[in-house]
Amino acid sequence: MRQRISFNENWSFSMGDAPGAEQAGFDVSAWRRVNLPHDWSIAGPFSEDNPSGGRGGYLPGGTGWYRKTFQLTEA
Repeated sequence: MRQRISFNENWSFSMGDAPGAEQAGFDVSAWRRVNLPHDWSIAGPFSEDNPSGGRGGYLPGGTGWYRKTFQLTEA
């Protein structure tokens, strides 16, 4: 039986680099919970000094990590 389930809810997000975050079992308990779609850049401060400049809406850039844990049934 086919079942459709949204995968957009309950992601973990961290702004910045997170060495080791690609490893299974990495602790994300301190990360923020978000639902997708999520645009972390838009939450940052607008500034003419941001590297994105006018082409990036004067928003901050950088690295952000998203992780999700889920269970699959044997079926």
